[in-house]
Amino acid sequence: PHLCVVLLIYLIWHLLCNYIFNNFISKHFSIAIPLSLQAASNGFNDFCIKNISLAKLGRKEIQLAEQEMPGLMLLRKKTTVTGDKPLKGAKITGCTHITSQAAVLIETLVACGASVRWCACNVHSTQNEVAAALAEAGYPMFGWRGMSEDDFWWCIEQCLAATKWQPNIVSTHIYIK
Repeated sequence: PHLCVVLLIYLIWHLLCNYIFNNFISKHFSIAIPLSLQAASNGFNDFCIKNISLAKLGRKEIQLAEQEMPGLMLLRKKTTVTGDKPLKGAKITGCTHITSQAAVLIETLVACGASVRWCACNVHSTQNEVAAALAEAGYPMFGWRGMSEDDFWWCIEQCLAATKWQPNIVSTHIYIK
């Protein structure tokens, strides 16, 4: 019964935030953080990106990048054929540019058995369509091109402090002043 109450409170909170954002805040302020709930076609929603509807375009860009990265693709193929998962148990939190090339790396890490959570390493380098494709595929992604510095730090927090998530590897490409 306690779990049902917690889930009900969680649902009401998100619906309330969505209502407030759509009816009040978004009409009066220019806010970058997409507070409205987005979900992938399979219902997955552990992400915060610009627009999930860009996923098909992002998938095409990732497929092009795969052609440029034969080493990672060979590693993926090998793990698929042999069933070997050398990164089984690895929980990787990444903070890098979210580009099509990074997406190939992320999907290769998962193919090798790792679990991942990923965020953008700066406010300008995210390819929104690639972030959408990764979110659509079920990867927790946090970041969008043009986010504020506050949004940037919020995205990092979502990767590091997620419920029931304790990374044992942190990969970063971030410089702190």
